[in-house]
Amino acid sequence: MKVKLLLLGMILLLSCSTAKSALYVNSESCTVKLNNTEKKLGLITPCSLVKVHDNLLNFKKYGETEVYIISGAPSPLDKLSRWSVTKEDNCSLEYQAVIVNNETLSLSKVKDKTLVCPNLGLDEKVYRQFLSD
Repeated sequence: MKVKLLLLGMILLLSCSTAKSALYVNSESCTVKLNNTEKKLGLITPCSLVKVHDNLLNFKKYGETEVYIISGAPSPLDKLSRWSVTKEDNCSLEYQAVIVNNETLSLSKVKDKTLVCPNLGLDEKVYRQFLSD
């Protein structure tokens, strides 16, 4: 039931109080939209925005650059047996970064074979790697 409710409200509005624009994430189609630019992520649906735990925003901000991490569809638990996670953690083995700089939207390549749990968050070094990509 939680998953159904989560999927029903799949367009998330993400904004920063100083941002001029908002990034929209459609989890069912794995697309992102900023202003009039919409891009399809290379992830398996449904995808989820990864939470950032050290602040109230769902992205890391570095100067004028905002980095969002989107995880792919939850992986079957038998593929996650190396880790102490539950089905409710919705963990995936793939993710993609969305980078917003000066109201320009760009996507990273899909990264795989890394545990990403949208509700548990990621280390900041994961976000920082996309500043130099």
